[in-house]
This record gives sequence, structure tokens and C-alpha cells, in this order.
Amino acid sequence: MENAINHVNADHGTDEWRPIRYTNDSFSQPALARLYRAAKIGVVTPRRDGMNLVAKEYVAAQDPEDPGVLGSRLN
Repeated sequence: MENAINHVNADHGTDEWRPIRYTNDSFSQPALARLYRAAKIGVVTPRRDGMNLVAKEYVAAQDPEDPGVLGSRLN
């Protein structure tokens, strides 16, 4: 996944902007809700081990006036 993200960012990003912002860190619940709300696209992969809860949290955090889009990868 990280290789694919790096490839997309290298091909389509600039020094000041990256199309995909990927992190593998821990966040507090309030910080995570802010990130979910700011994200225009949420991708949840794989769909197991509690990932369905992540999808629900992402949807619940969205601004009803300007919601993001949720996607998933099956494998």
C-alpha cells in the first residue's frame, strides 16, 4: 500500500501538496474525528478486524453540508 501511495504522490503531487496523505500513527479520538471530518475521501482496507467501525466513524464525522466519500478495497 505504501509503495502505491508513494507512486501516486510522486506522479501527481508537488513539493507543497500530496494527493494522498498517509499515516500509520495513533491519534486521540478527538484528533481522529477532526481528520475524518477534514478528509474528502476515506478508504478503508481491508474490511475485517474492526475496519467496519472505522467506516462508521468516518461517516459519522462528516459535515452534512459537505460530506466526504467512503470507499473500500475488497482484498
